[in-house]
Amino acid sequence: MPRPSSNQCLVKVLQLSSANHLHSVRTLWGHSDFVRSISISPDGQYIASGSLDKTINIWRANDGSLVRTINAGSSYIYSVCFSPDGQYIASSGVGNIKLWKTNSGNLVRNFKGNDNNVWSINYSPDGGYIASGGDNGSIKIWRVNDGSLIQTLIGHNEEVRSVCFSPNGQYIASSGDDNTIKIWRVNDGSLVRAILGQTDIVSSVCFSPDGENIAAGGLDKIIKIWRVSDGSLVRSFLGHNDWVYSVCFSPDWEYIASGSCDKTVKIWTITEKYIQEDISNKVFSIVEPKAESADIDLGLCPIGKTKDTIVTDFIKNTGNWKFRVDSIYIKGADRIAFSLVSGLPKYFVESNNTYSTELRFKPNRIGPHSATIIIITQSDTLRHIIRGEGVNEMLALENQIIDFGKVDLGSEKDTLLVPTIKNTGSVPMTITETRHSYPNDKDFSTIAGGGSFTIQPNETKTMDLRFRPSDAGRTSGTLEFHYNGVGSPLIVQLFGEGVKKYPLIQTQIENFSDLFCYNEETKELKISNMKGASNLAIKSIKILGSNSTEFELNALFPLIIEPDSIISIPITFKPQTPDYKFANIEIISNAFTDTVISIPLTARKENVDFTLSTTEVFLGNLKYLESTEKIVKIKNVGTVQTSYTVSVTGNLKISDTFFTLLPNEEKEITISYSKNVDDFEVDEILTIQDNTCNFAKYVKITGLTFTAKAQLKTIEKDGYPGDEIKVPIILDNEEYLQLAEVGTIDVEMEFNPTLLYTKNLQMERIDDRRAKVTIKDLPANKKAGEILGEVDFVVGLGNAESCDLILQNAKANGGQADISLLSGKFQLKGICREGGARLINPLSKAGITKIAPNPAENSVEIEISLIEQGITELLLYNTMGEVVKTVMKSENPIRGTHTFQLNTTDLGTEQYILQLRTPTYVESKILKILK
Repeated sequence: MPRPSSNQCLVKVLQLSSANHLHSVRTLWGHSDFVRSISISPDGQYIASGSLDKTINIWRANDGSLVRTINAGSSYIYSVCFSPDGQYIASSGVGNIKLWKTNSGNLVRNFKGNDNNVWSINYSPDGGYIASGGDNGSIKIWRVNDGSLIQTLIGHNEEVRSVCFSPNGQYIASSGDDNTIKIWRVNDGSLVRAILGQTDIVSSVCFSPDGENIAAGGLDKIIKIWRVSDGSLVRSFLGHNDWVYSVCFSPDWEYIASGSCDKTVKIWTITEKYIQEDISNKVFSIVEPKAESADIDLGLCPIGKTKDTIVTDFIKNTGNWKFRVDSIYIKGADRIAFSLVSGLPKYFVESNNTYSTELRFKPNRIGPHSATIIIITQSDTLRHIIRGEGVNEMLALENQIIDFGKVDLGSEKDTLLVPTIKNTGSVPMTITETRHSYPNDKDFSTIAGGGSFTIQPNETKTMDLRFRPSDAGRTSGTLEFHYNGVGSPLIVQLFGEGVKKYPLIQTQIENFSDLFCYNEETKELKISNMKGASNLAIKSIKILGSNSTEFELNALFPLIIEPDSIISIPITFKPQTPDYKFANIEIISNAFTDTVISIPLTARKENVDFTLSTTEVFLGNLKYLESTEKIVKIKNVGTVQTSYTVSVTGNLKISDTFFTLLPNEEKEITISYSKNVDDFEVDEILTIQDNTCNFAKYVKITGLTFTAKAQLKTIEKDGYPGDEIKVPIILDNEEYLQLAEVGTIDVEMEFNPTLLYTKNLQMERIDDRRAKVTIKDLPANKKAGEILGEVDFVVGLGNAESCDLILQNAKANGGQADISLLSGKFQLKGICREGGARLINPLSKAGITKIAPNPAENSVEIEISLIEQGITELLLYNTMGEVVKTVMKSENPIRGTHTFQLNTTDLGTEQYILQLRTPTYVESKILKILK
């Protein structure tokens, strides 16, 4: 259909010249610059397209109608992608990724992507992640809900142009300027396969719905389908006139959509099914490429003109293996009239495929022209005739160029009765249509003389034309004369220049960053009069909208901007609460157009903050080897998930050094200390730092440490046999016993049990020369030099003249303390020596002094002498060691002589042992019974 006078077109129908090429179903017009990216909604009903005109268009797929245009602001749109539920569209541009609501076009979220240009983004099938690729050659995987970076994949040598998740979410395909397609495993970031069959930059890749194939498009203008399992080429799509920037499968796998620098979005049908394959068990196969071509007739062309013709079936491969075209050249007398425009060797022609080329015919005389075109392949040389015929032109241009000169913006200039074309033939010629065409078909128009008309031989056609510039600067258009004949259409070039006489306004402001760590941010609103011819007066600038109070500007009005000048006005974002903020800048000026301009403002504030349950921790007074734990609670009082790093100085230990908290979530940090070094005090710092803004807070940790010490001693004592003596236990010195909460002390005293016998404590006999007692609960709240307790002894005859009073095995009760001990000594008195032998004082005689009669029959008299008190026993044992008679047993006998009559009538004839045992003395004698 004829294109209307605007730059819009709903449907473009293409006539096919070969059944081997797939055809475009529909062409969508609406962008004013390159279409960089397209995406089909999950339900297949809509198509989103992103362009360098900084807009996102949403189209209805079934009829190509435009549903909505999203103005993305000042950033180019490099990539668009529907979320899996279809409710959102993600877009990427210069250093950012944005999220839009599909049904309203409202901005939902703006978060940072790669460092510079983010060429491509893609949702994971579950909608939880976005993969992105950009300038630095890496692929990054981001979490959607908080924008955190999960993984970085490195393998491309140059810019990454496109990324795409597989339908099961387990793989990512990527492509870029290094002419490769790479397939990655998501869970570990490993490279699965590299496809190396592309010949130029690969701008876009997309998985098929079953995940078995990948579609790719790039600088070679061709869309190709590759098999994922082995990287083989499945098929190709031809039809775009420029760089293919984006490709995408429909969910039902019936269509492929593509976007290109030729400013079109094309939808391709996929009707050919894959041929069933089988793998032979043979180790070889015979293949035969077969090249075919035909003679070429380029038809009629006026002398001095050129005629370009695309020959779609220029060369065919009817064999079962591909062949290579190495060279194409033309020879013959008229070879100079023919030339090859495109399809230059070297290239391959696949089996059962064709290759197109473009040929040019420029005749230099009237009459037939012919030459031979020679095609050299790897196995054949093809020769064919190329012909054409030069003819006289029936119509000629009277003015090839019409220049309107300079025209003020807002006004117009008419050129009246200007000669355009002349009939140079001998018969009348009918002009079927006159048409204004690109590049500028808006500013030039026909006032009179257009449409369809007949021009007589030698007649010159005059027309009235008009130029009304819409913008400053030089521009051009064309006026086409269509007729049924060779050389149609004739084209007149139209030129004109718009001249500015009025002020013109242009504005620009950078996007506000997401505020996490700071409370305000300032961006510059730049206002220019670069294309104006007089002073631009800014009458007022206001910030309007629901969040207008959270944006500030500082300027005095009116502002005067001279031609070719720019001014900058600071706009400060001062959020009062966290969330997305929206407002509009309204600028009123005397500009020729756009006297009122509205610029949308979008900003976001999130709080990063946390609180501590305390800023000071006292560990207490810590004893030696004592451990303690304290708790500090950390709470995320911000609005975003935040990770934290915790560190502590000194010998303290902490339960966690890194953790992440959601908003309002709390974490307990356990601080542990053990007194195992000779510290006197604890004075350390616990540091908690968030990893988003690096804000730090501190907790001061203090405590006193000590080691409790004490020394116990006893003294030297002496006494006569039978004396009662007290042996004191003295606190010689002490440190921190009360602070260590030591209440009492237990200690053992070892001595000679034949010299000393305890009156107030249970004695444990070790052997004939050693025994010990345990003195418990000696009070520790005494001063140095005071007596903690005493042990009461009765002095016995003993088997030695002296013994050590050994203090040992001291134990602190209630707390810990280091206790040292000093022992004393006991000396027995009343000993004299004659001739070197030890003599006991006769006044202190003890033992069995009489057994009569011995042997005895029915009765015997026994006499003993006692010189000490304490448990005393007089027992009669048989030869088996069994006690047969207890003559005496007393805990506190009277010292002196005791006489006993022992009845032995019940004893049989035998030899018995009579044993006297006192606290410090044991004596045994034999008693015989005869009957």
